[in-house]
Amino acid sequence: MLGNARLVRRRAARHVGVLLTATLTALVTAVLLVSATVLAPGVAQSALERTLAGADTDESELTASTGMDEEWLGLDERVRAVATESGVVASVVASAASAAYSAPGMPDDHRLAVSYVEGADTRAELTDGRWPADGAPVVEAAVHRAALDTLRIAVGDILELHPLTGDDTPVPVTVVGAYVPADAADPVWRGYGAGVRPAPSGGFTVVGPVLAERDDFAGRLAPDTASAAWQLALDRDAVTLDTAVDAAAAVRELRGRLSDLRATEAGQQVSVDGAVAELVERARDAAAATRALLLVVVVMLAVLSGWALLFTARLVAGRRAPASALLRARGARTGPMLRWSATGVLVPAALVALAAPPLARLVLRPLREEVEGTPTAAAGWIVAAAVAAGWLVLMVAVDLRSGRSVSGVAAETARPRRAAAQRAGLDLALLVLGMIALQQLRRPPGEAGEVVVTVAPALVVVAGTVVLIRALPWVARAVASLTTARPGIAAMLGAQETARRTARHVAAGVLVVLAITVSVFSATTQSTWAAFRGDAVDLAEPADVRVVVDTAVPAAGSQDETRDELLGLPGVEAAMPVVRGGYRDGELTVDVVGVDLEAAPSVVRWGETDRLSALHGEARGALPVLVTSGFAEALGLSSGDEATLDLGGGQPVPVLVAGLVDTVPGSTRAAAVLADAEALSTRLGLPAGAEWWLSTVDDGAAAATAARELTAVDDVTTHAQALADAEDDPSSAGIMTGLTAGLAFTAVFVVIGVVVHSVTSFQSRSAEYALLRAIGLGRRSVAGSVTVEHTVLLGFATLAGLGLGLVVAWLVVPHAVAGLTGLPEVPPLRLSVPWPVVALLGCAIVVLAAVLVAVQIALTRHIDAAAVLREGT
Repeated sequence: MLGNARLVRRRAARHVGVLLTATLTALVTAVLLVSATVLAPGVAQSALERTLAGADTDESELTASTGMDEEWLGLDERVRAVATESGVVASVVASAASAAYSAPGMPDDHRLAVSYVEGADTRAELTDGRWPADGAPVVEAAVHRAALDTLRIAVGDILELHPLTGDDTPVPVTVVGAYVPADAADPVWRGYGAGVRPAPSGGFTVVGPVLAERDDFAGRLAPDTASAAWQLALDRDAVTLDTAVDAAAAVRELRGRLSDLRATEAGQQVSVDGAVAELVERARDAAAATRALLLVVVVMLAVLSGWALLFTARLVAGRRAPASALLRARGARTGPMLRWSATGVLVPAALVALAAPPLARLVLRPLREEVEGTPTAAAGWIVAAAVAAGWLVLMVAVDLRSGRSVSGVAAETARPRRAAAQRAGLDLALLVLGMIALQQLRRPPGEAGEVVVTVAPALVVVAGTVVLIRALPWVARAVASLTTARPGIAAMLGAQETARRTARHVAAGVLVVLAITVSVFSATTQSTWAAFRGDAVDLAEPADVRVVVDTAVPAAGSQDETRDELLGLPGVEAAMPVVRGGYRDGELTVDVVGVDLEAAPSVVRWGETDRLSALHGEARGALPVLVTSGFAEALGLSSGDEATLDLGGGQPVPVLVAGLVDTVPGSTRAAAVLADAEALSTRLGLPAGAEWWLSTVDDGAAAATAARELTAVDDVTTHAQALADAEDDPSSAGIMTGLTAGLAFTAVFVVIGVVVHSVTSFQSRSAEYALLRAIGLGRRSVAGSVTVEHTVLLGFATLAGLGLGLVVAWLVVPHAVAGLTGLPEVPPLRLSVPWPVVALLGCAIVVLAAVLVAVQIALTRHIDAAAVLREGT
């Protein structure tokens, strides 16, 4: 037993260098895979949560509405019961409203809105007085601050409500408070959040709402025309990567159950609106997209690390082959050989399993706040143990295959054969698989599954690599032919050696080509994702500063006054009013944007500002508009067509499609419409000047700070801050960190592979160098031959890797990224090749080759030819 232990220790000590290299490769592989098990699902969950958090209210809430009658209170209880049973509703907010009122002194084209909003004190801020109490002798109410000014009343006054339907007996109301909604666009305000809703064409101007408590509204105020509604907010905690599919199904079931609540009542029904199920599915798809984008590179790195493990295992086995052959010749059987080999790797494998999770935790430290989970959790230890066990099996299997006989070792050392995979034609089979994978990636986005999109790029890379490696012998022979015809022996010797023993260099060549290809692919994916993220910010925030103004506030002033006030902000060069609208057509959400045609080219970041000239004037009474290609395709429109669209004003508007554009500034939806702001405001009755886009001489931070101090300003955002927020977004940060880590891992594999190959190659050929020196070849000539060998191998591998990486990136990145469902359709994805990074990769390989050549040249100068030849003899 003691002898066996001594043998194992001597085998490990004799080749400690290559064994440590193999252990380091296994450790890097384990850290990579352990990090991926935490990073991919963690970033995917962040993407899911980000999508849910960034959704509009009409997407994150279901709105159930019905006519209000004596059954309302009982119906309220049933709605809440159904919502609770669904398991996907966080809160239910009831509201009721009617605009069938007037008040003394109101014009005939004005109406007064009276409402009840559950929890109004949490959705609005009191500016004067208090909130109303239920059951007072005279009905108490709080009135919107802007409505008080329009009605010319104050807190403490009595307001007479004149019902316009049913019993027309006036109802006195004591105004006990004034309020301002926290979010005027919140659906609970029924579109009356501004306090005064201007009259659309042929309609009424609505003032209010006047808020009363529930029992007072239901029993003392509500006319026959009142409507009741419930806002059912999605419970985001109920939507995870594992439960998203079930959550979407539960939302659809909830819609059906709500619709059926009054199905048996004549003349009454519950209408349910809201794209909550679609939001959950989109969030799930976004999570899958983010995870798959990371896994594309992780799978490539797994392939690279697998080859690196095999490469280093073969190096260890090759160094042990003579001793193993001698042991077999002396009678050692397979059982003891297997036991010795496994025992020698057992301790390094245990170290790999124990060290990988803590090291992975260090790698993921920049994302510790954004990514849930830890590499030292159970999954991390399981992955680390699996990698260590797999590496141990690989080392033992390769070790047992080597050194079967002394004659076999001598023959292999003299002239290595091609790899078994090449001899069997398996590399050609990989080429066929790669072509099939590429064909799958060329399918339309969404048709290829996540597994296909994740694995196919790695197959394409492997296929390209094996094809290029097949060309290495031809390249080496071509270089040898060229150098033979030229004077000088150094170049001829180096080229002839590479051509004669190409199989010796194939493994290292494959490793370098794979590493550089994966590096270029990772860098291109990273650059493309960053460009997409920047394009999305340019669309969402197309101006340096965006200011939202509450036009109902008396201090807001006229549009010209607001313009002058904004132009006086620090660094502001131009101010442009913007009109916004939107509507839903079935499952299609359409954004409508109106801009100042004269000011837009100098204010807006948009590559199609030259198309704005088509929006001037009107054609046959139709409003000229630019529509996105996605919207035109959905409606079957083309440039020059006339159509009637809603545009969000409640009244059909005749429009002329003046042209098709890829995107509309201010909208990240595939369906969007762009028009002249003044014409749009007139047609739709939308307030002009509720939103302003500013152009500044700097990043707009000073102007934004000053704008927030203005009385009538509701919200201020800047392009620079939006871009910074996008870069800090957990999912984007996770993707960028993962891709950057991929570049680092490939660098480690390249250094390991090239350095170890160079060192072992030099050691195995020290006798040849000594013989060359003995027959009179000078040190300079030997150094020249070494330089040529490395130039041929690394030069070919570098050029092949860079070229293959660029080709694969061009073929795969747009389809792999765009094919991941969940990414928005706009802005369109564009391939972005980081040429400085590509050049840096090439330069890094050149520097590495130069260092290795310099080291080998220095070593050749210290070769004692006589001693080496005597040892060989």
